[in-house]
Amino acid sequence: MKFVADQDMLTITLEGWEVLLGLKRKLIIPRASITNLTWQPEFVHRGSLFRVVGSGLPGILYAGYFRANGKRAYLYAKKPRGMSWTADGMVTVPDALVITTENYYYPLIVVSSTPEIGERLTDWFRST
Repeated sequence: MKFVADQDMLTITLEGWEVLLGLKRKLIIPRASITNLTWQPEFVHRGSLFRVVGSGLPGILYAGYFRANGKRAYLYAKKPRGMSWTADGMVTVPDALVITTENYYYPLIVVSSTPEIGERLTDWFRST
């Protein structure tokens, strides 16, 4: 997975098997649509999370288009713990880049990344 941030947008490019598993080649997110961008050593999603289309290998990978508490979400999460179809469930994703957006197809995007990539993109988000 590659992350390219320029002045106007953030592009997340999936490569190889990631494309097949995540059912997407690129996410091109306008900078103006991003409301928050953080890297979290352990992202916890509380509430329902339902895979609409994509891949799910429990404990290994969740990738694709999901519904998170009734809203669209895109996940490419390596080594997730838990899966929830109920309102009181919980899913934990280690080493997660978490992006929330407004006026973009996916209000929530969660992708696995390294701390270095997370720091670089967080700095990019804060500086623009």
